[in-house]
Amino acid sequence: MIQSLVSLYWDYQNVRINCNPYFARYCQNFAYLHGSLLNQRVYSYWRKESQSYEQRLYELGFDCIDIPKTEKQSVDKKLIADCEREISSTVSAEILILITGDEDYKNIVCKWKEQGKKVFIFANSKNANQKLLEALYLIAKFIKAIDAPEAQELAKEKQAVSRLLYQEQFRHEVRQNISPEKEKSIRDRLEIILEKIPFQDASLLQDALIHSTYLQENLNKAKEVNEYSDRLEFIGYKLLSFLSAEYLYHHYQNKSKDEIENLHLILGKDRQLAKFARDLNLGEYILLGKVEEAKQGYENNLLLSQIFTSVIGAYYIDSGVEAVRNFLEQMFTNALENPLDLQAENQEIKRENYNSKIENSNPKNYFQEWVQKKGKSTDVPRYKTDKCGGSDHQPIFLSEVFVADIKYGQGEGRSKKDAEKRAAENALAKLKQEGLI
Repeated sequence: MIQSLVSLYWDYQNVRINCNPYFARYCQNFAYLHGSLLNQRVYSYWRKESQSYEQRLYELGFDCIDIPKTEKQSVDKKLIADCEREISSTVSAEILILITGDEDYKNIVCKWKEQGKKVFIFANSKNANQKLLEALYLIAKFIKAIDAPEAQELAKEKQAVSRLLYQEQFRHEVRQNISPEKEKSIRDRLEIILEKIPFQDASLLQDALIHSTYLQENLNKAKEVNEYSDRLEFIGYKLLSFLSAEYLYHHYQNKSKDEIENLHLILGKDRQLAKFARDLNLGEYILLGKVEEAKQGYENNLLLSQIFTSVIGAYYIDSGVEAVRNFLEQMFTNALENPLDLQAENQEIKRENYNSKIENSNPKNYFQEWVQKKGKSTDVPRYKTDKCGGSDHQPIFLSEVFVADIKYGQGEGRSKKDAEKRAAENALAKLKQEGLI
């Protein structure tokens, strides 16, 4: 499919990025949403601007056009001249993205629209000139008034803009600025993973690969960062549950409800999620605490499954649900076409993760005994259990077991009791694998 050509022209003196360092990348994302970039130019008197901002734009691929202040409105005149030159050339974009709020650009907007081209304008709400925007808004109102087919396209564009704005706002709230040098260093280290998951902000991927044991040993703000990591895992888990259910609904329409639920449980198993993590080589890049690293925790199925869900959560924040959906679809297909050997899995669990005492006793009681023996006398397991799927008549519950705010395991079941039992079994399996029982 041939993509539309997009040209992006930016009056930097009118719209600056000082207040939002992610704005430039957002504009690029919006352009890529509509086609391939033909031009991306940003105009200013760069000798008077922040060199760090100019460098950031340059590294993103913008042509920084330097316009000395020899006369009034020099930037406007040069930018308009370049737009007119493009529209009259043999190769011009079908879509113009104009970043400005200046009235001087009204005529060039009308010229592009007269040739049947799309025009998008990004401007600060405080300084956007009404006459400039009328060229767009009046056309939009007219299309809706006559109920033209383009009205649906306008609605889709609005949804796309809202989604991207939300992503950028969310990312801006949770991220701190990092230097271009730091970004490059992260990308170089995580290059193999980034080839498979194209994060726009590589530092989000790095955050998802940090285990709580590393934070506890190395960071002063471990609690704050660990809570952020937990949120990544939480949103990743919910996304995996939803997107796998959606995938099964569309691809297995001949299956019964019970069969689909069983497939859904298979896709959410820790062992399956750990396999996804291994397919992406995540284990090689996880940052672990020294004790966990000595135990080769990067081979632990539960740990790998948690890291994978964190990466999915981070990728959602970075690129949105559509990117996550496209990424996971092939993984789901491969997992169901080449299922794990469930019989071998059960044998492995019995052989490696349970001893006779665990098999013949209540796992919740046994886990509580271990906690009280190894921890403080006041420490008791706390189970957080909620409905995560199924119907009103046949619900599926997810239970997570914590000790002193540290998550030890999780499990799913048809009842709260069964889910908590599975969570305790999962916690005991992890302890057994780590040689703690």
